[in-house]
Amino acid sequence: MMATFHSDPVELLKAMWRGNAAMSNLLPLHGKLAAIEAAKAGATPTEAMYFGQGYRLPTGWGWDRVAQVRAAHHIASHLVPVALGGPAIAWGVPMIEGKFLQRPRGPMAPRVFHRANTFYVIELPADDDLNAHADANPGTVRIEDMFGNVLWPEGTEQ
Repeated sequence: MMATFHSDPVELLKAMWRGNAAMSNLLPLHGKLAAIEAAKAGATPTEAMYFGQGYRLPTGWGWDRVAQVRAAHHIASHLVPVALGGPAIAWGVPMIEGKFLQRPRGPMAPRVFHRANTFYVIELPADDDLNAHADANPGTVRIEDMFGNVLWPEGTEQ
């Protein structure tokens, strides 16, 4: 059976909900409708999921501007512009009532983080940015999967 590729953001969002019950159950019907409207306006599936959970763009911003700034500054796909008050804007994961909004995630996979004299295992989305995790955890020597394949730094042979 051949895999179907959806380039329509609304179809991508619906396919994600069909394939991930947790993401589908996260949004009530009005949240799904808001997410669909955001996707129609140009939001990515992650941005649309945030929108369905109550996130709103800062005043004067549209999804086209988000895409332009994101591309120009290589901003991670899970971050969105957040108003800090006045004209100040930061990029981050939005919070509502003290809780971070949920973003779509791929299947989880265990990752082994090696340090100088120890290691630890955590589950991360299989498609997560390991460079960001290594940067956030100074002292990381390498990251492997459960089979010993070195995933970070990329191209490293151990």
